[in-house]
Amino acid sequence: MGNTTKITNKQRINFFHFYILSFTVKEMNKEVFEPLLSALKKRRIEIYRERNNSGVGRSLPFGLLNRRNFGLGRSRNNKRYLEHYKEALKLAELVASDIKWTTIMINDNYKALPHYDKNNDGESWIVGFGDYEGGELNIEGEKIDIRYKPYKMDASVKKHWVEDWVGERYTIVFFRVKLLRPIREKYEGWGFKELNDLLGEYSDSDCLHKIT
Repeated sequence: MGNTTKITNKQRINFFHFYILSFTVKEMNKEVFEPLLSALKKRRIEIYRERNNSGVGRSLPFGLLNRRNFGLGRSRNNKRYLEHYKEALKLAELVASDIKWTTIMINDNYKALPHYDKNNDGESWIVGFGDYEGGELNIEGEKIDIRYKPYKMDASVKKHWVEDWVGERYTIVFFRVKLLRPIREKYEGWGFKELNDLLGEYSDSDCLHKIT
């Protein structure tokens, strides 16, 4: 008989997970986005002026962030926009359970200019929601419809931007921030849940607690 290849349990699990992602996440139920959409309409996120690579606009980070000279900590936006944050965490379970994300970016009618996300580490998930037409994610010339259709990409190595749209366009992105070297080496493979638990009882409003 010819050579046969045994499939391990891990491979079976990975294949099953890929199968689920490939067929059930092509277009998500709009209803699961309604709570976050409602929160965004009730209270718009403020304009973030530090996104020099992709342009100024209503685009804010949540979850965990790097802080120069202080290590890793929670974003102040977690507490400032608590309703938005809680709903974003629920969506993370549906959209990005297969990656070790640390950070969430919520975009409110934000037209990103051509850019690379150099501070990202590995693949991220993005999905659009709201009542709009157009607004495709353009990845190096390829237009991707992400309205209620999660899309995975490595935004650190592929130039991307947003096409024009009509209507109200929102997106949410789950990604792993490029951790500072001492933290990256010590906690390699840790995601939001593990690192957030490590921060313990520290307040969400203070993101300057050092993890080393």
